[in-house]
Amino acid sequence: MAPLDDSYEFFGGGFDLDHLVAFETADDILDMSEGFSGRIQYVIGYNSVQLTPRTGAGFYATDLEGIENDGCNGSGCDNGFNQQPYTIPLVANVTLIGCGSVDCVGTGGGFGMMLRRGTGGYYVNSVFARWPRAGISLSDPESFLRAAGAAIPDLATSDLQVRNDFFAEVGGTLFQANTTTPATQFSLDAAGNSLTSSSATATSLFVTLPAIAAVPSGIAAFDFTPAIGSPIASGGMAGFNGRIATKAGTFVTPTSYLGAVAPGGTKWWTGWTVYVRN
Repeated sequence: MAPLDDSYEFFGGGFDLDHLVAFETADDILDMSEGFSGRIQYVIGYNSVQLTPRTGAGFYATDLEGIENDGCNGSGCDNGFNQQPYTIPLVANVTLIGCGSVDCVGTGGGFGMMLRRGTGGYYVNSVFARWPRAGISLSDPESFLRAAGAAIPDLATSDLQVRNDFFAEVGGTLFQANTTTPATQFSLDAAGNSLTSSSATATSLFVTLPAIAAVPSGIAAFDFTPAIGSPIASGGMAGFNGRIATKAGTFVTPTSYLGAVAPGGTKWWTGWTVYVRN
């Protein structure tokens, strides 16, 4: 899928999806809000350029992210970002690769994950590469309270968890730095949550991945399987527990690897995907 807007956008609902592919998205690869509570596993997303819309086709976004998730915002949210229904998805085994430059993500884009406005959710066993501003923007006190499992009346424990995820080429910082008082940006314990901010290049992680400046030459330009010796071939949360296990049920499977493709496993995207810039 290669749209001018988000590739996959969910306004509420609670359905399950797996094995998705997004290519040259002009906005976010995954966008969830307004109480979306579904489960998503195995997603490949690749961006290398900010698309130029054809005349009359619309406008490109100014905040291209890998994942952009929101709680309640705007009219009807009388209780602010803590308005029910809460956005609490489970997102596992995604490989989301950005364009690598602030010039192609817009003024507010360039984050592997934008978690804001009181969103919850569980984000595990995934790979984010070439997001030039930061790996994660954890924005707004209400979102951080969810991650901390703090005093939101109906939350006995945390319902925002970011665990066992790998970041490469993310602007030199895992979490977006806070610059205001009171704080609007927050961070989590990277080591305690098995979050890796690596100096590895994106091309070194996979069997075949074009360099940032290269124009993809079709499906043969990609093999999203972890390369031999790649750090993403291991490091996954191989067993779920607590709220993640409850949320996963029998739909989302724990993996010992990170990202959307198993080392030496099935190249599941082949045979039904074609990569062409429209």
